[in-house]
Amino acid sequence: MDASSQGSDPMKNTTRTTLLALTLSALAATMSPAFANSSCSAWKETCESRCKAASCVCNDKQRACLKTGCWTEGAKSKGATHCGLTRK
Repeated sequence: MDASSQGSDPMKNTTRTTLLALTLSALAATMSPAFANSSCSAWKETCESRCKAASCVCNDKQRACLKTGCWTEGAKSKGATHCGLTRK
């Protein structure tokens, strides 16, 4: 018997695998800590938990966030900017 008579289509399997990978990636992204932070105060807490030096700039970053609604992570956290945050 060949593969086609057994109902195994390599193209369908590849499509299923790709869709599964995309679904799992999207799910993982929504569960990440960064996604959960929707306010300036939540980002300040994240900043403080990551900061191990006496020269942390979490308070300065929070003040800026309260004005702009955006938080920019430090270089050690890849410097991503998150906007549209609740200003609280």
